[in-house]
Amino acid sequence: MEKVSIKKWDEDRFKHVLDEALTQYPTGREIDLDEVVAYHHSIPVHKNLPEMLAKARREGKTLLNPRAGVADLNEMIDILSDLQEIGKADILPINPDSFTRTEQFEKAAKGLEESIEKGHSMLNGFPVVAHGIKGCRKLFESVDRPVATRTATPRSKILCTMTIAGGATELLVGTLSLGLCMEYDVSPEASAAHAQFVARLVGWLHERGVKINLETVTTASAATLTTPSLHIVTGIVDSLISAYQGAKYLSVAFAPMHHFIQDIAGLRMQRLLTRRYLDRFGFHDVSLAQNIHQWNGAFPENKQQANGLLAMASAVAALYGEAEQMMVKTADEGYGIPTKESNIEGLIITRQVMNMLRGQRFPDSDEVNEESKFIEMEVESMIEKMLEMGEGDILVGVIKALRLGTYEYAYGVSKYCLGKVKLLRDATGAVRYLDIGNLPFSNKIVTYNKEKISERKKLEQRDELLMLIDDIREVRAFLS
Repeated sequence: MEKVSIKKWDEDRFKHVLDEALTQYPTGREIDLDEVVAYHHSIPVHKNLPEMLAKARREGKTLLNPRAGVADLNEMIDILSDLQEIGKADILPINPDSFTRTEQFEKAAKGLEESIEKGHSMLNGFPVVAHGIKGCRKLFESVDRPVATRTATPRSKILCTMTIAGGATELLVGTLSLGLCMEYDVSPEASAAHAQFVARLVGWLHERGVKINLETVTTASAATLTTPSLHIVTGIVDSLISAYQGAKYLSVAFAPMHHFIQDIAGLRMQRLLTRRYLDRFGFHDVSLAQNIHQWNGAFPENKQQANGLLAMASAVAALYGEAEQMMVKTADEGYGIPTKESNIEGLIITRQVMNMLRGQRFPDSDEVNEESKFIEMEVESMIEKMLEMGEGDILVGVIKALRLGTYEYAYGVSKYCLGKVKLLRDATGAVRYLDIGNLPFSNKIVTYNKEKISERKKLEQRDELLMLIDDIREVRAFLS
């Protein structure tokens, strides 16, 4: 493996890795990048996601994007068509199956065959690579919305290349955001190489007039508690990694913890601080958007409670009012793979709440400003330490930081997270640092978090670890 560096890949390295990627599975040999460029130039503007995100920003709208993925192409077309026509989705999704996301392409192809034979999906997503360009383009051309592929994996070279070749104009990428929360033993260096390849591919296409949006999911897929500062740091690092490779259209995701004050402060600071660091390193021409993820933790099994959760996240998005996109979840999340009908219902609930709150904005307050101040201090503490450790190279710095724990993602699945940082909700439901581990925080930050947690301990009269277990298992546990 080549030495890790934030620097832009040269053409030889990019083409070498591309050639390797396209030989991973026979359908990869169908891809010719010059032909892909020509195909994308034929795509109408309203089906290009960077164009639609820019339009949403101008108009003050939030585009709704559900999730969907089944094995059979015809069934997938039916689902996306219904999400478009009945659910009125603004963006249509392709969620790849687990075998494809882990580069087990033969198993994905076998699952596709079995699904066709049995008449129902035997996979938990759409096997993009098994379908190849022909299948992916048939899907894309059957609908009239931009298509985003939720390529949530740190191993995605052929998957991302194929989905772009098929017409999708948004995909996920991230050294941290995918590497720390999707697989146990993919090293940060290996995750970085994948992320840099995808970003360089998108940059290469941009140089030829093709607009592709890259989203950093900011480890929202960890499916548990997080703090705004950890979200923001992850997004800054992964955005810089992509920008250095020439990607010009970036999104950072934010998963609300359903605490209005902290979520609004976090969303505001995410946009401000990510923009600040992109500008600091000369990426003034990079377009930055935000994507709110409704909730990626444990859903209540009770449908009405789950729908209440969707409504709460929708209200956060509406009262923030600046996110260009929102990932819409469903009431089925608590007990299985969502149905098409549940996805449509989630879209209708979300749009209803956002329409009702249209034109309203959460006001500034002392509480929002206090949260914003501490979020900024926490973010700058971690980012500046990475830059110091990497001697200006944020990628070198973050890999060193992961080893020493001066950055880690709490409750991440990767063995490369030290697991020292512990998070807990305070008495109001805001997420605080119970244990900062080796994070480079000042005494002022530590004291602030401890004081907030102590208020809950006084209220509930319970051990911290018991409260922590409740907070991980539920979006917010009932008081007994």
